Amino acid sequence: MKKNFKCELLSWEKTRELSEIVAGKIIDSGYFADTIIAITRGGWVPAMNLSDALGIKDMFSLKVEHWGITATPDKTARLMIPLNVDISKKRILLVDDLTDTGESIRVSLEYLKKLNPMDIRTATLIHKKQSKFEPDYFAEKTGDWKWIILPWNITEDLCNLVKQVLCEGGDRKEDEWKISPDYANVDNIDLHEIQTKLKKNFDLIIDKKALNEILPELKRRSML
Repeated sequence: MKKNFKCELLSWEKTRELSEIVAGKIIDSGYFADTIIAITRGGWVPAMNLSDALGIKDMFSLKVEHWGITATPDKTARLMIPLNVDISKKRILLVDDLTDTGESIRVSLEYLKKLNPMDIRTATLIHKKQSKFEPDYFAEKTGDWKWIILPWNITEDLCNLVKQVLCEGGDRKEDEWKISPDYANVDNIDLHEIQTKLKKNFDLIIDKKALNEILPELKRRSML
């Protein structure tokens, strides 16, 4: 994981709002999809929102892995679980949460084209300008790079970020991280100190209630 980078935490309400913006753009374009295909895991909730907003009940998913630990991409995007349905002669809407490098959606698109659909268009909630792939539909385009924390991934991301600020040498690889002995006991951890470091390192404001929920989870996951 990078040592310092900017984060933005989105709420459930915001992601629903973004989904409705995307749905409006799809409707305005005149595209009528028969089937929605979500890229898991991130595309599940946006795909469900678009299914609801567009009235498309035919939904499937495929699994692509690219990002490992928070803000640390694997070398290449890989299709892990293919699609096991016939989509030939169908109009497809391929959905993910956002484009970061764009690799996940690019790999998925290339795979689906081989299954002979009538047409495929792509949609994400957020498009990062650094991405090499631009989806057909998106609600917002970011400027400078930042890590987007989505509400359906908040526990995983906060576990990784909090662990980093509790570690000695937090810029090391994950398997080299070493928790300071001062933090071996959860009760000894100063929440204000964590809040200060999260703000300094990631421009992230997290309340103490959320941190009180994350610390036991770190221990449960054997991350402390």
